[in-house]
Amino acid sequence: MNVLMEKRKKPETALFCACCLLMTAGLIVLSLSSHAPAASPVIAQADGYTIERSAPALTGPGITISRRTLLQGTLMLVSGAHPLPKDFPPPDTRSVRALVGSYLPASEETLLCQEAVYALCRLQTDHSLHGLATLENGAVSAAQQEQLRQEAFERYRKVYPLSEAVEKAHAAVPGGGESEHQLGYAVDISLTGPLALGSSDPLLRTETGKWLSDNLWRYGFIRRYNGSSGEEGACEHIHLRFVGTFHAAAMHALHMTLEEYLALLRAEGSLTLAKDGQPVAYFYCAPCQGSWTLPLPANAAVTCSADNTGWAIAAVEIRK
Repeated sequence: MNVLMEKRKKPETALFCACCLLMTAGLIVLSLSSHAPAASPVIAQADGYTIERSAPALTGPGITISRRTLLQGTLMLVSGAHPLPKDFPPPDTRSVRALVGSYLPASEETLLCQEAVYALCRLQTDHSLHGLATLENGAVSAAQQEQLRQEAFERYRKVYPLSEAVEKAHAAVPGGGESEHQLGYAVDISLTGPLALGSSDPLLRTETGKWLSDNLWRYGFIRRYNGSSGEEGACEHIHLRFVGTFHAAAMHALHMTLEEYLALLRAEGSLTLAKDGQPVAYFYCAPCQGSWTLPLPANAAVTCSADNTGWAIAAVEIRK
């Protein structure tokens, strides 16, 4: 009888021991997880700049940014998938020649927003483009953009069947409402210096092009449509886009295209841009279809832009 009872106890004892082992293992895992290091706030670093997750909450009496102002911002995503909205206001552009004379090597018809022109002047001061490059194909209207696509089609149909000519023209030249050139912040550059044919990238075939590739971001410009994955659109030329110095520095540190950068802002909600360990700007992103009211300190300097995907971005400069 006693032997039988002992045999019956063994399965229960084994089950009890197994439960103890599982509980102990769980405690060990819990203990380890509670001591796991927190995720680093630093997302990326490059050339003295650091991008960190999150930024301080905005406080202050607040200002309202109109939809018109947001649509005239520097971060609008424009492509066949994201055409400009019907109420997009014509940009306030000026003739580069009329604004700065011959200081910049720009073609007669090149138009740009004033902010982009002055950024190019700062670049010109540090690295002269005269005799080495020409700025062309600046701002255009929707009608002018359609004409450019038609001209591309005429070129292609001289060497390709009709259907293929249409396809190539649509792939190479955006239509009206689908081009960054309609923003007033985009310009093409033609390199005229001695060419080194060792690279398939036309920007890297001259010493000036290599310098531009390395330094555009310092003046608020980014390179667009150079074959990077995920970019929406294409261009037949070396295409530069002004986004502002803070956003260009952030994209440079992150090694991101405009599309990737906008996606990161939407995902994070806010970011901090630091230089040499000190914050210089905070970025905030929120859903926005109309005007945008932001609580800001009275002395804050802020620039805002819609992204043309239903969101708006604010860059708040930190003034000492």
